[in-house]
Amino acid sequence: MKFLAFSFLLFFPFAITLALALNSEETSVKTKKINKHAVLTIKGSYGDLIDCIDKREQPALRGHKIQRMRKQLSKVEKEQSEGRINKASQIWSGNETICPKGTVPIRRITSANTTTTENSTSNFEGKQHSFYRQLRFTGEHAFAVAIYDAPEGIYGGAAILNLWKPSVEMGARGREYSSAQIRIKAENANNEFDVIEAGWHVFPWYYTAEDDDVEDDKARFFISWTNDSYSRACYNMDCDGFVMQSNDVEFGSAFELTSTYDGEQEDISVAIWKDSQSRRWWLKYNDIVVGYWPEELFTHLRTRGTRVDWGGEVFNTKQNNRFTSTEMGSGHLANQGYGKASYFKHLGVETSGTGHHWISPHSVRGFVSDPNYYTIQPHADIDGLGNGGFFFGGPGNRNPS
Repeated sequence: MKFLAFSFLLFFPFAITLALALNSEETSVKTKKINKHAVLTIKGSYGDLIDCIDKREQPALRGHKIQRMRKQLSKVEKEQSEGRINKASQIWSGNETICPKGTVPIRRITSANTTTTENSTSNFEGKQHSFYRQLRFTGEHAFAVAIYDAPEGIYGGAAILNLWKPSVEMGARGREYSSAQIRIKAENANNEFDVIEAGWHVFPWYYTAEDDDVEDDKARFFISWTNDSYSRACYNMDCDGFVMQSNDVEFGSAFELTSTYDGEQEDISVAIWKDSQSRRWWLKYNDIVVGYWPEELFTHLRTRGTRVDWGGEVFNTKQNNRFTSTEMGSGHLANQGYGKASYFKHLGVETSGTGHHWISPHSVRGFVSDPNYYTIQPHADIDGLGNGGFFFGGPGNRNPS
């Protein structure tokens, strides 16, 4: 697959209030309901509890029935994904214990993960959808991404993501994270937007229970979405919205292996696309169709997107008024190349919601918010096999003191 050179944009970082919903009372109610209906509970290698829930009873199905993907689309997806990557697997399913057919895995939200703060909100009455984690904290987002603008409409984005375990600044529950994801966005002239995204991240604050002595540092598969311009956001299955179909992919579970510097490289394949006939935004992880976001969740993404981003992101809380030491990607700059810098390859987009045909994106532009700490570099042959894409990442601030 050919990949065009970027046009580069360098911007100063912008301050933003990250809104991650948190409402302990509602979460407690939801958790009790999920635990009550669990057909089986699986304990992961790192203590995670995964409840296997009858797929017909998952919270997101309130008000509608589960939607199957059309057979012809499933066949195309299977053909397109065969033999392309060194697939990384999730630890919880590594022992061959997965949820039974007819159920879906949902990582249990324990009371330790649902502590409220003085900034948390409790009044969600009258909202169309429930958000169970609402916590606002201020910081800056650093990016090194490739962007495909499609004001005429975009219906899907896909790629193979190199998988690493970057070091994330912790201490005092720092709330920083490092991620690599595909993001589809739809925005109007008033800068109001919806976003859906999927990929991997290291997010210690989010996955560490309050009574744990050691903060979580694992790379985990995640999804996120917002339908109100990030006034609120939903991670994984923390709130109603995404409808699970697969019984062997679990949001929030750690990956068994990650890439090593100048050694074995581990990848995952992620695809998000809109099928206008079923009116769903579908998600595929490796060769597994995981589930979908119903289009009625959204206003701007109800019909199509206007932009696709691929790349890395770091949330910088600027502790002690300095730039973070949190790494992006492998923690090494893009110019170090294969085996050292993290990469995206096999970038694809869909420009129609009626068929299902991935094409290579044209006129991709690069966006780097903090070039002193993170970089991005296009490359026509990422892995020596003719697969185009880009390298990205960096060490963050190497002198944080």
